[in-house]
Amino acid sequence: RVVDSPGLEIKRAVGEAWAPGNRMRNVSRRTDLWDSVGSELYGICIGGHDDVTPERSQELARRVSIRNNIIRGVSNTTTDDRSTMGIISTSVEVDMSANFVSDVSSTSQLCEALYTKASFGRVSDNIVIDGGQNSNAIAIKGKLKYAPSSEKLEVSRNILRARNQVGALGITIFGPTTDVSVE
Repeated sequence: RVVDSPGLEIKRAVGEAWAPGNRMRNVSRRTDLWDSVGSELYGICIGGHDDVTPERSQELARRVSIRNNIIRGVSNTTTDDRSTMGIISTSVEVDMSANFVSDVSSTSQLCEALYTKASFGRVSDNIVIDGGQNSNAIAIKGKLKYAPSSEKLEVSRNILRARNQVGALGITIFGPTTDVSVE
């Protein structure tokens, strides 16, 4: 359980990694509490190695499962332009399912509730409420900045709701993809 602090980050995930059943509330990284100038902020981050090239980063985390998590409130309250995400995974295969993510906000334009760079897998049965501010509730990255294309990725049965953040886009697919289904 995380309250009023940075979330779960496993940036150097190699092989398989799981993040099931976490509960987080008020995930934040304020410069007055944390030495975090320029740091990105996530509820849960698996993959995304900072120490290797982007294409190698995605290959290292082979299989990632992020399921049944509840994340309420991920906020960047600084003036720094940094990425702020509810859940992010960079991997070959992803299973990002049955998560509840609400109130993801930032002063930055890079703000998403669910974000993945994966070759295949699924992003399904998630509930997102006010996630993404002026960006995306769900962002799927294809081949962009050396990441492999998304192939055979299923995006289905997600519920997206905007109560206060009416500027957020729903589901966005970036870059070339092959056989990505959105239902």
